[in-house]
Amino acid sequence: MRYVLERLELSFDQHVKNQNQIPDHEQTQIILGEINAEKEMIKSYLKQEVFTFQEEKRLELFVQQYQSALIRLANEVFNFNNKDLPALNALAENYLQAITDLLFFIENYFTRNFNLNEQIPDSYKYIMQAKCKQYTKAISKTASTTSVCPELLKIILKVFNDFIKASSQKNYTYTQIIYLKKLYAELADSFNSPDENCNQIILDKLLYLNFNSAEFVSKYVQHILSQVAEVSSLKDQLELLAWWSKTIKQTALKPGMALCSNSITAQAQLVGWLLDEIHFLEKKNQLTLLMPTAVAGHRIKNPALKTDFSVKQLGLFIRLMVDEKILQPLNQTELVNQIASLTTTDNQEVISAHSLRRHYYTIDEHTKDKMKARLISMMNQIKKYNNMLLFFTTSFYELNFDFIYYSNYLSFISF
Repeated sequence: MRYVLERLELSFDQHVKNQNQIPDHEQTQIILGEINAEKEMIKSYLKQEVFTFQEEKRLELFVQQYQSALIRLANEVFNFNNKDLPALNALAENYLQAITDLLFFIENYFTRNFNLNEQIPDSYKYIMQAKCKQYTKAISKTASTTSVCPELLKIILKVFNDFIKASSQKNYTYTQIIYLKKLYAELADSFNSPDENCNQIILDKLLYLNFNSAEFVSKYVQHILSQVAEVSSLKDQLELLAWWSKTIKQTALKPGMALCSNSITAQAQLVGWLLDEIHFLEKKNQLTLLMPTAVAGHRIKNPALKTDFSVKQLGLFIRLMVDEKILQPLNQTELVNQIASLTTTDNQEVISAHSLRRHYYTIDEHTKDKMKARLISMMNQIKKYNNMLLFFTTSFYELNFDFIYYSNYLSFISF
């Protein structure tokens, strides 16, 4: 493998990277012919090598090794910049185009073996960032003529803007780029839907594409809760939540798609929340029917815990504990209800379980900022503990030394 690509790499080093003068027109034409010849030779070699592998796994490894080597070389060529001889930069673009063509060839000819989890070349990232700028402008322009929810639009645009503003050190994979392309393509028609259905259609489309960000799940939860709040009786609320659970469970997801590949699907997160909410309302309904009014409204007079958190901050703190698996409740709704019944804040002597549960699932930016500051304060406190431990250890060592000395002294006296 090294020998086949080495000739192309050596050609770049000789004619561009280590060159201190600009080649004339005739020399440039010879170099361009050499680049094209090497490109076609590598393609032929790859086609022939396919038939030498009897095992699919070895073929996959072979293809992905070439893919990685070409991406590395593409990054080197793309980042080349000769300020003194800018004409060499133009020649470097021809090498980059040849390498890019080879990557596209591997992607199309060896589709099954192409590694979509490999990072994209820097040149491809640069091109896609320009495209994403066009995507955001087109989405914003179309959305301005509809009644789409501003918060929902912000969640969508954030994904594209994060990619546009990504630093050169942040790597993106082919899978992530495919998702951005699919997301824009699928949403293009959704914004043209009738005004009264626009938000629901977009929510459904994002669910179909497994747009599994925490912000989207929180927004969908808010959307459901707004409908539940319009229903007065517990029975009707349960029926509405059961309908939502059934609808979301039966939603087909686009195969192989995920905004965050390492997170559970948006569908699973929403269904989990709905089941917890249904369980809570069923229990509440049973207590309302079976228990006397005075008992049903009973609350512990002396809460076991008092916190200077607001209810919003407390909801986020519990969410962090659960997501980080510090707390592992069998039922999240029961956990939130228990904490609500046992806790009081500086501003609220009685915490509504419904309010705490709502802030557990829906988190605003201001609360996030407050929690970040609190976590930093906690980290600083841990550093103080380390200093205390050092002092304690030193003191204990000195005490232990004195004890040993005194014991030896007593033994000497006794002897």
